[in-house]
Amino acid sequence: MADFVNSDALYEMAKICKSLNIIIICEYSKKNYGLISLVNAQRNLKEVLICNNRKVDCKELTKALEKNGVTITKLLLKFPDLQILDLKEISCFKELAMLIRKTKGNIIKISINLSIKKANNTGVLIEAIAKHCPNIEELSTYLEPKDFIHVKSLLLNCRNLSSIMLNSLDSSLNMNG
Repeated sequence: MADFVNSDALYEMAKICKSLNIIIICEYSKKNYGLISLVNAQRNLKEVLICNNRKVDCKELTKALEKNGVTITKLLLKFPDLQILDLKEISCFKELAMLIRKTKGNIIKISINLSIKKANNTGVLIEAIAKHCPNIEELSTYLEPKDFIHVKSLLLNCRNLSSIMLNSLDSSLNMNG
């Protein structure tokens, strides 16, 4: 039997601790309502490290992290069994590539949405997807023109792709003619 911090204990901590700057979460149990309460209770959360090798539903934890997204400046994740990666306003493509490299090839969907079209290392991300996501079915991301060379290996290695959207980061392109 694995050693987990009791979810009830985390729930009680959430009532007391409201000003944590850093939370490190490793190997949490499926009953993670206490963890979610602890993350939700924080007013100035800056750093989060999450590593979990078990299959657990992360939807509620994701919502809690999203709520604190304004103050979080450092987010380290390890989800080897990750299947869906849906990101908004996160343009650290090099770090996303590092996360993808640590997965077991189970990712079936990646969606990245940016309102401000500014990012670097798009080629590094496409290359990581091509090498580590053989089962991917849907991909929506951004691409710098200079990194288009990585698309060939993506198409050759990811045979299950049924939907691909590569948005341009080149602001000089005018699609209206």
